[in-house]
Amino acid sequence: MRRTTSMLLMGVVAALPMSGCAVGGWGSKVHVSGAEDHALATAGIEMFDAKTHNGHINVSAGEGDEIIVHVKKKAYGSTMASAEEAMEALEIVTEQEGDVQKLYWRWSEMKRGDWSAGVTYDVVLPARLAVKLRTHNGPVKVAGTLGDTAVRTHNGKVEIDNEGAVVQARTHNGGVSITAPVREVMARTHNGGVSVCATGEHNVTGMVRTHNGGVSVRLNESASAKLKCKTHNGGISTSLPFKTMNKTRRSMSATYGEASGELTVQTHNGGIRIKKG
Repeated sequence: MRRTTSMLLMGVVAALPMSGCAVGGWGSKVHVSGAEDHALATAGIEMFDAKTHNGHINVSAGEGDEIIVHVKKKAYGSTMASAEEAMEALEIVTEQEGDVQKLYWRWSEMKRGDWSAGVTYDVVLPARLAVKLRTHNGPVKVAGTLGDTAVRTHNGKVEIDNEGAVVQARTHNGGVSITAPVREVMARTHNGGVSVCATGEHNVTGMVRTHNGGVSVRLNESASAKLKCKTHNGGISTSLPFKTMNKTRRSMSATYGEASGELTVQTHNGGIRIKKG
């Protein structure tokens, strides 16, 4: 069933209230936990767009026609009464905007000073859908999808193993791992390693970058790429039979296959490995 913008889909709710003490970023607040399950129709949908702030997002491809979402929630307050009121005000929203199915959460009333929340999503959806996923504190994982993929977090690792031709993955504190038949790739972090395995027989362009960590790029034997690699503290190793190559200890420009465009590979503190794979 198609939903319109601003409609809240409660779906089948399995509330599991529990209490406890929080640690870490929420200090010594108490919390209430809950869970919800949603089944969303995909007629006319081309993209799934999910956003949270504190919590992981896991997306995998399934065989059904619906988007199946399992949501876990924690609402925090300075007292149990405040935490329970925060849970009442924590809304999970699903809405359709054009051909995009959105999923996010919001406060249904003005947020109180002692409230905070953690919300995670575990999603199974049709493989054909493109995905756009955003969190701030938490890892993100995508598996088995066919469409374009865009993922962003700040504190957490990113793992993508799918069939997407256009893949974008960004974090700040955490590693990035991509295995896909990419034509265009953007993989960036600041603190962590980056691994890209381009499994397709395509020309590969884009950027693979970190500041503190090593970088590994593997190219299909039948792929092509015009590589521009640079590191500040580390070496560059390769086993590919390049058509042309200009290499120093810290930099390399090379052409693999019938390439066009550019694939930039950079790190500051770490080595770069370019291999067949």
